[in-house]
Amino acid sequence: MSTTLNASALSRNVKRTQWKNVERLYVNAVWSQDGVPCYFTVDVAYHTGSMRCLTPRCSIDAARRICATLGAIHDVPVRDWTLPAPPTLETSEAFPLPFGLLDNPVWGYGWHFADRFFRDGLDRDQWQGAFLNLLRMNLEAHMLQGMSAERAQEEADKTARIARDRWLLLTVANPKPETAR
Repeated sequence: MSTTLNASALSRNVKRTQWKNVERLYVNAVWSQDGVPCYFTVDVAYHTGSMRCLTPRCSIDAARRICATLGAIHDVPVRDWTLPAPPTLETSEAFPLPFGLLDNPVWGYGWHFADRFFRDGLDRDQWQGAFLNLLRMNLEAHMLQGMSAERAQEEADKTARIARDRWLLLTVANPKPETAR
């Protein structure tokens, strides 16, 4: 599958965009049926809540460059979820959010099981060991706080899916940091 950017399609889409109605630009990953990010797009979100893809498919570098350029030209904020979360947005606590927020994930939940370790340069096996340990502690903490074992397991399964997808996205979209624990 080619990730060569179709410049004419991008040009047409940019010209058709009503920039005064744009809320934000996104760097977005498109996932294969195997659950792997296979290419990236630039999406535009409007104040109405609707979204539209600006690029048919492109590499992560092209998507980031296009987003940054269009954001600067049109004074529109850019959101790139493919980058690791900055340390300042993470909490030092293992369980930063109340139970109910798992239904509507925000930056941090599940991701704190991946981003910090990615930035620290852990390889997949090291991450998996650290992740499973944190997930076990999270499950135990939920049950100690009165959550039923079944509900705690559901929450742990949701967190695991988010964290595994996040880890995979980070490793596909970013160079591996040099430092390791």
